[in-house]
Amino acid sequence: MPRHRRLEPKQATEKLAILNVSVEQLPRILKTDPAVQALGDDIATGDVIEIERVDERAGINLAYRQVVE
Repeated sequence: MPRHRRLEPKQATEKLAILNVSVEQLPRILKTDPAVQALGDDIATGDVIEIERVDERAGINLAYRQVVE
């Protein structure tokens, strides 16, 4: 399973600014998603989750999702 982690608000702002996107433009991930629930109880609606996928050919690919109810 790809590594998931919650970004602090400042981290999320900085990373999304580099990508020139806003939180509202991110794909969504449900708060009830098993990967999100595994992160713990401190996940709130509106948080940004960074997903790290590792591939032998492509290397590391980072994706971002906004947590929704």
